[in-house]
Amino acid sequence: MLLYRVNMARPRHPKKEVEGALQEAESVGWIVASTRSGHRWGVMRCGAAGEASECRVSNWSTPRNSGNHAKQLRRFIAR
Repeated sequence: MLLYRVNMARPRHPKKEVEGALQEAESVGWIVASTRSGHRWGVMRCGAAGEASECRVSNWSTPRNSGNHAKQLRRFIAR
């Protein structure tokens, strides 16, 4: 799993709504890690807790509705 911070270049998400949510997450300290496994584009983790499962969410490469997926990511960040 590759880790990318805000100041390092990371691959862009193909859906612009989801990319916007990922950029918002990075701006508040979340870590976005891209993966190369199946339909999962990457994973997003909060910076405070290392590998805690309650602080991790998967980002799908081809979500059924990219707007709803972006909303889900933003709600997760807000928690």
